Amino acid sequence: ISQHKRPAAARTGVIAPKDVVVPAGPTGLDPGMTSFFQALKIATKISKNQIEILNDVKIIEEGQKVGNSEVALLKKLNIQPFEYELIVERIYDDGSVYSPEVLKLTDDDIVNSFLKSSENLASLCLEIGYPTAVSVPHNVIAAFKNLVALTLEGDYSFKQGESLKDRVKNPGKFAVAASAGGATGGDAGAKEE
Repeated sequence: ISQHKRPAAARTGVIAPKDVVVPAGPTGLDPGMTSFFQALKIATKISKNQIEILNDVKIIEEGQKVGNSEVALLKKLNIQPFEYELIVERIYDDGSVYSPEVLKLTDDDIVNSFLKSSENLASLCLEIGYPTAVSVPHNVIAAFKNLVALTLEGDYSFKQGESLKDRVKNPGKFAVAASAGGATGGDAGAKEE
């Protein structure tokens, strides 16, 4: 909504929302109108059969009432210094009233809100023991951890738990393999340089 601003001409008696500067340069007006610029104390010269303003001139200051002569000058120069825009104060939708900040939501805000809601739903479902699509993966991981604990502490075993059981019983065997892989990686790094 804030992108849809419309230019507006100055009107007599309106309080100026910003400073208005008439730029230096050719105006396209015929030399017969020099007296109009002289009355407003704007320095001009005649160049190529038209009036040229010599310097940028601030004709209206912010907060000042716009006068007749300023409106006439801006109209002759075809300058529309002010803008109209819609400023939303409240939004009414289906019986509910919202502040305009709801229009400023980004895609990231919506995704983060959805993720937070999913986390809350998973926590609630895990606590009350009600399986849902967001809580089942946590239940499966917890069950796997329990099976691994049984494998390590008891005589029970299963295919995926055997490698973990072997790592706990022979940590030195896997430490050597890990250090050998690290040494190879170091040599590879040295060769690349």
